[in-house]
Amino acid sequence: PFVRGSHPESALARERVAKIVAKTMAVASHLAVVAALVIIGYWDFENVKMGMGAALLYLMLPYTAQMTGHVEHVLPAALLLWAVVLYRRPALAGVFIGLAISVMYYPLFLLPLWISFYWQRGLARFVTGVVCSVLVMVLSPVFVSEDAMSFWLKVQQMFALWVPKVEGLH
Repeated sequence: PFVRGSHPESALARERVAKIVAKTMAVASHLAVVAALVIIGYWDFENVKMGMGAALLYLMLPYTAQMTGHVEHVLPAALLLWAVVLYRRPALAGVFIGLAISVMYYPLFLLPLWISFYWQRGLARFVTGVVCSVLVMVLSPVFVSEDAMSFWLKVQQMFALWVPKVEGLH
């Protein structure tokens, strides 16, 4: 319900809403990490105490406390852990890996590992899930972009496609 304009009040309101959304996403991502660790312990190791212990250790890490509000740090981890939770469903695991790739580029380097895991069974479903979720995420900035250049800048930002800085490095 915000009208685009040059009013400082609307800019402040948008900034306030953006901060609230970012904090909510960060907290939800941390909860998703904790839930995934508990579920992995319960389903894969048949020991809920092990999952709770892993979740407790995650919450006690100094890094977790220092970077609590940084969505870009915790959201890819949550998506990757939920891909591990759903590894028995190749298409869903692929969707979560594709979403993680769309949030931050480094999960792209995990694709060879996942592809080798699904090589015998489920490779087509996994790759379909990855490709579909990446396509949806790449096409989603179309709805909020004013022109082709702003769309390309959003896609560049999504996958960190930047020319390395070569000036002013001293």
